[in-house]
Amino acid sequence: MSRVAKNPVAIPEKVEVVLSANSINVSGPLGKLSHPLTGAVVLKKEGETITFEGS
Repeated sequence: MSRVAKNPVAIPEKVEVVLSANSINVSGPLGKLSHPLTGAVVLKKEGETITFEGS
């Protein structure tokens, strides 16, 4: 995994992140984004941050 992925990503105010088993959905004041997850990387939402782990 790259060094960039080892850093947590902060979730800004007014942004909602929903993690499911096979996708991530992000919505905020600028729009919505949905992306499928392949299982090679595990995402975890911890408070107002998202962390990445290799599977």
